[in-house]
Amino acid sequence: MSQTSEFNIIEGDLIPSPTTYYLAQKYLGQGAYGMVIQCRNVTTGETIALKIIQSLENIDCAQEEEVLLQTMKKLHSDRFNIIKLYESLFYKEHYCLVFELLDMDLHKFKQISPGQHLQLKQIRPILQQLATALNFSEQCRDHSCRFEAR
Repeated sequence: MSQTSEFNIIEGDLIPSPTTYYLAQKYLGQGAYGMVIQCRNVTTGETIALKIIQSLENIDCAQEEEVLLQTMKKLHSDRFNIIKLYESLFYKEHYCLVFELLDMDLHKFKQISPGQHLQLKQIRPILQQLATALNFSEQCRDHSCRFEAR
């Protein structure tokens, strides 16, 4: 797994939360605010993505993200291709967000065939997912759900 000067985590670490323990499995990548690791919920066996906020300056942004996702969840965002946030926790003085694990993002999808354009049969499901998410965004606006562009 990735190691940084600010935070170390190794495969097999047990990460406690208010509801369960998460078993660290592998490093997935670096995000804007910290690292993401794949974990397994030891209670349910579900594989999740744990976003670990590495810098104290970014905790406010992560907490805003959590509030936004919890607000959208109340409006049934799970029906509209919006990632599921399960919970938040502190681990070794780092704020963490627990998400559903997605198969791949668009960047990884494009890496499958580098240098090639996407075919129409590949573009259609992506556009369908985007249209569904945009429809949800419009419904949120109608319900006075505020989104800030950053």
